[in-house]
Amino acid sequence: MFLYDIVTPSEVESIFDLPEGSVRRDISRGKFRQSEIRKSGAIWLITKREALRVYKNELTMIPVVDDWDWVFAHVKDELENPVFNQLVRKVLNKPFMGENDVRNLADLYHDGLREGMEDGKYIPFAQWFYEFYEDRIFEIENEEEEKPMQEQFYALLEEMGKTVNDEKASVSFNDYSIDITDILEDGTNGYGHKFYSATEAVDYLKSCDALE
Repeated sequence: MFLYDIVTPSEVESIFDLPEGSVRRDISRGKFRQSEIRKSGAIWLITKREALRVYKNELTMIPVVDDWDWVFAHVKDELENPVFNQLVRKVLNKPFMGENDVRNLADLYHDGLREGMEDGKYIPFAQWFYEFYEDRIFEIENEEEEKPMQEQFYALLEEMGKTVNDEKASVSFNDYSIDITDILEDGTNGYGHKFYSATEAVDYLKSCDALE
């Protein structure tokens, strides 16, 4: 997953003088945009710009150029983030995005940049997109939350083209949580884990190589 400057939960807590465990709690509560965080093994990685948005309610200003080619390259660069790319396609209701779709987004972003640029700086495309399509993104997030946990889980796997390796993990569902039990090499059950987010459950399975 594409990330800019990143920090760990403990680093965020140090920067913003937060109590220990605050960031992990806020991740589990869905305060962070999924396109701005990812899990590497047992460690969460968060973009600095997202930490600033969550804990200071500030958007990040980056150096920009009022030049269409620069804008187009920047938009394409941001869309390399597969999680963000997926959100954009959902918002635009496009299973696939072609070159013309990206050009149309670049045109819209370029208009915003021209109107809002200050001292050669403006918000990055991803943050602009969340602001510009705020209402539609809110609708999509509400639709996702209304889905049963099991449906959310398997929808994520389908998007990834993955399935659970039953020889490495066992998955069961409740209304509001997902239980994952590690399967040991001898076929017996290992540790159990409870997740309250389909994304976190899938991230855990990825981290222990239990997807195929």
